[in-house]
Amino acid sequence: MSWFLMNKKTDEKKKKEEVKKQFMRAVSMESDGKLSKDQWLKVLTEAGIKKSTDEVDRMFESKDKDLDGRLSFEEFMGEQSRAERLFKLMDKDGDGFVTKNEFKEVCKNLNREQVEAAFKKFDQTGNEKLNFREFRDMMTKRTENKAKESEPENVPEQQQ
Repeated sequence: MSWFLMNKKTDEKKKKEEVKKQFMRAVSMESDGKLSKDQWLKVLTEAGIKKSTDEVDRMFESKDKDLDGRLSFEEFMGEQSRAERLFKLMDKDGDGFVTKNEFKEVCKNLNREQVEAAFKKFDQTGNEKLNFREFRDMMTKRTENKAKESEPENVPEQQQ
């Protein structure tokens, strides 16, 4: 491999690391691990990458797979998110849905009532299976609940 190609690859790796560093700093205030267009523009600028608002708009059009107006680091880098990887693992037949049986096959520690409860809560279409958006919402809710459980309970302020 030529020095030029090696150097170019090193530069790209450094840029990616700097973007990730700035992303992690910005996302620490967000509960869903994603940033808005304005936040991404700031991250890129702080990482030394000059992009216009129009360029960020076009980037969102091509990368915002779940159309929520926010991008995770994985979406930004064109990589699969944790939720996408897990969804594909569970969607055994590749039809774009996770059935109760597929869910139970992977989550062997859950009993039938727990699976039924999860589907009742997150199956918004009522078709007895979860599409990716429903699955992602379930995963996001689970993550938010774990974060709340780890937070100390609110202690009333002492009055003076």
